[in-house]
Amino acid sequence: MTNELSAFRLSHVARHAITAVVLGLGPGLLVVTLVGSCAALQSCPGGIFADTPREGTVDPGSSRTVRRFRRVEVDFGRVLPGGAPPSAARVANTLTLNLFPDVCVTAALEQAADLAPGKVQWIGRVPPNGKAILIIDDRLMVGTVTMGREVFQISYLGDGVQAVLDIEQSAFPRD
Repeated sequence: MTNELSAFRLSHVARHAITAVVLGLGPGLLVVTLVGSCAALQSCPGGIFADTPREGTVDPGSSRTVRRFRRVEVDFGRVLPGGAPPSAARVANTLTLNLFPDVCVTAALEQAADLAPGKVQWIGRVPPNGKAILIIDDRLMVGTVTMGREVFQISYLGDGVQAVLDIEQSAFPRD
């Protein structure tokens, strides 16, 4: 093997991606170094989001304001216990938001309001000083989760697929 440096991704290792750097240093000598943030990864039982390979029907495009992006399906059974149509009277009191493998928070309901038949606004507190504002419209969800300077957006890509975006606020123009 010639001297070369190549990087590749190993996926689904402990449910998280780890970057491996392979150094080919000569015949018979191979060094592999794993680089990652495993210590920052969190277990998030009961999270409402599940990764999906499905694309959806809407192209999310690209933006310099998006730090990272994840396609998910929502477990509406956790959002609307009992499987009833969306209604402010039937929403969950807490939601575990597994936004990314290293971002898992629990939001506690502060207010729920019926916007129209089958459409609910869910507003919750994310400790210590954050907020989740979600709109549930039948089997889709959109919203924003803020925690200090961190902002996450949930958008709909069609065909039952949502996107979770980690927003890079510093990329927006200043006022």
